[in-house]
Amino acid sequence: MGRARTHSAHFLHEIQHALTEQPSIAVALIAVSFRSEAAARALRRLWESRYSQSEIIVRRAIERGELSAHTDARALLVAATAPLYQELVLLRTPPDPGLPGRAALAAASAARAGAFVNRPSSAGEVDAQGGAGRAGVQADQFGELVDE
Repeated sequence: MGRARTHSAHFLHEIQHALTEQPSIAVALIAVSFRSEAAARALRRLWESRYSQSEIIVRRAIERGELSAHTDARALLVAATAPLYQELVLLRTPPDPGLPGRAALAAASAARAGAFVNRPSSAGEVDAQGGAGRAGVQADQFGELVDE
């Protein structure tokens, strides 16, 4: 998943820039979205558009055989961006130029392990509970992993 990781890192660098530029429209929109339903809708539209445009990264990795055809692109992208929001928006840490690359590597590793795979059920439907795929970790097993 080398090319996809490179593209993901580029995408994450863009997100980091959007969250750290001064003034940051993205951060201002996040802040006002807690007080205004109109701003909340605008924020959802902004990120829905960004994620939709970026799903091509995952689709191309699937086409190259780097990821399972059942990979949930949106879940993978959300997981890849989560460390940036955690560090930059919630913890308000200074920008770290290495964070996007590390987040892309972590998401790529999890994707290769099947963490974002929705397996078809016996009835041919996608089973959201089977999202752990090849990693073999189901959502209800997470507590067991943490407790070990």
